[in-house]
Amino acid sequence: MASSAKKTSEASGRFAAVMSRHAAVSSHINIFILLLICGVMMSPILSIFVISLGDTADLIPHLFHTVLPRYLANTVILMAGVGAV
Repeated sequence: MASSAKKTSEASGRFAAVMSRHAAVSSHINIFILLLICGVMMSPILSIFVISLGDTADLIPHLFHTVLPRYLANTVILMAGVGAV
């Protein structure tokens, strides 16, 4: 009878250890997925800045006056929509 209780206790201890490792891995995966989603959502703005690092003289002021406000507004709207869902 004591042997059966000891085996049950050892099994539950092993199960708890496995579940603890699974929770740690799951947490890392969740963080990775969140960072991936943030990167995808920021990609339009980041791509404009990367393109603007090329050899052009007045591109950044032009973008600030024409395209960038619309891109920022669209990004904020998309983030709010995703947050609402």
